[in-house]
Amino acid sequence: KEDLKPWIQINFKNVYKLEKIKIKQQFTTTSMFKDISLQFSDGTQFDYELKNHSNWIDILLPNSVASIFLNITGKSGYGGNLNENNGFDDIEVFGCDAGSQ
Repeated sequence: KEDLKPWIQINFKNVYKLEKIKIKQQFTTTSMFKDISLQFSDGTQFDYELKNHSNWIDILLPNSVASIFLNITGKSGYGGNLNENNGFDDIEVFGCDAGSQ
């Protein structure tokens, strides 16, 4: 069976300079991501291993990224293959409007 690659995309109203992303995973062994990929509209991509599973995970971007969207794709999960039950309880994105600088 082919593994699913669950993803979510957050579209912004304008281009934003993104600095930090906070993620809170669902806390069950069959719904937690182990590795994710973050993609942005400028073509930038970062891969992260999610080591903290019961609290907020802070992801500081190495350089502020200017983007009109954030796409998060699950690469692997705990408890076996990725499935339709993988997900997040909450996602927060921090930055500022790129046109305001």
